[in-house]
Amino acid sequence: MSSQEIALTQALAEEHRVPDLQGLSADRIIHELLEVLSESIGLDEAAIEVVKKSVLTREREATTGLGNGVAIPHMKGCSYTDSVIGAVGRSAEGVEWGAPDGQPARLFFMILTPEGQESAHIQVMKKIVRLSRDKKSVDFLLGASNFGRMQGILQEIDGA
Repeated sequence: MSSQEIALTQALAEEHRVPDLQGLSADRIIHELLEVLSESIGLDEAAIEVVKKSVLTREREATTGLGNGVAIPHMKGCSYTDSVIGAVGRSAEGVEWGAPDGQPARLFFMILTPEGQESAHIQVMKKIVRLSRDKKSVDFLLGASNFGRMQGILQEIDGA
């Protein structure tokens, strides 16, 4: 990994991992993930609503449901952060996310990227897409009793 490359383990810090999302809609899932990020980047409820609206608008333009139970709701040009930051959560129920395979999303990666960091945004997105294509890794993350064990999978993707 080059010195300018951002690691998934850095963008998706342990305190930003939610093992049991409760939302049953895109709106609620995105809100829950933004609440997890709110303390780290100083989002109050009004800011959460602004970011959520932007992410949902992006979802209406083109779904970020990748298939294999994974979705990557995201926002580029986010003025609330000065580096790529994300949260990850899983849903036991799953949520319809418009994935090409027609399966509901159960593993969600929320990524917020500030203006001017498009390269870092693309790096993080590529890594998550690579993870989403590895059914074994996705199944492990969905079934792991200790969601903290995600660190090993993220490190593997970072090193690939």
